[in-house]
Amino acid sequence: MAHTWTPEVIKAVFGSTLGLAMNPLCAMIALGSEDSVRHHRNEVHAQNVREMEEAPPALVTEAERVVRPKPVHYREGV
Repeated sequence: MAHTWTPEVIKAVFGSTLGLAMNPLCAMIALGSEDSVRHHRNEVHAQNVREMEEAPPALVTEAERVVRPKPVHYREGV
């Protein structure tokens, strides 16, 4: 096979055959997984929204309350 195009031709035939078989398969897998991830995100978001709407109101503790300081120029009883 010295000084012939046979190895290059075989490589081109096998490579193109493999490419024609694998490219659509890989594309279908990638697009299908993207679609399922999108649906999963929507389901999780809807579930989180439902949980937030059904949850009881949060209790505020003394440590979480914010007290505004009185201004320096504030005078009581005037």
